[in-house]
Amino acid sequence: MIKLTDIFRSFQSLLDLTGLEAKHYWAEAEKSNAYITWQETGEGDRSSGDNRADEIVIQMEIELYVLDELDPVIDTLQELLDAYALSWSYVGSSYETTTNLIHHSWQCDFTGDTIYGET
Repeated sequence: MIKLTDIFRSFQSLLDLTGLEAKHYWAEAEKSNAYITWQETGEGDRSSGDNRADEIVIQMEIELYVLDELDPVIDTLQELLDAYALSWSYVGSSYETTTNLIHHSWQCDFTGDTIYGET
C-alpha cells in the first residue's frame, strides 16, 4: 500500500535540500528572512493493478518567501523540481507588505518514489 504520509515525508526531504526551513502548511514569518511552506492540493493521477494503487501522483503547492528578489534559492528550488518532480509550473510572485518578503509560488506533481533519483 502506498501511504500518503510517506509521500509527504519524501516531499519534505526534497525541500530540505534547498537549505531553507520548509514547513508543511505554515511557518512563523517573523523568525526568518527566507523560508518555504508547502501543502498538498489533491491527487493528480493514479496507476493501479490487482485492485490497488501502484503509483499515486500528488499535486503540491510550494510557497517560497525571500528577502532578496534574486535569491539563489529560487534557482535551487527549480533545479530540484526539474530533477525530482513529475512536472511543475511557476505560478508567480508578489510582495508581502506584512512581512516585507517576496513570495514565489510553484505547483508540481510528485510521487514520492522520484526522490533521490529513484524512478
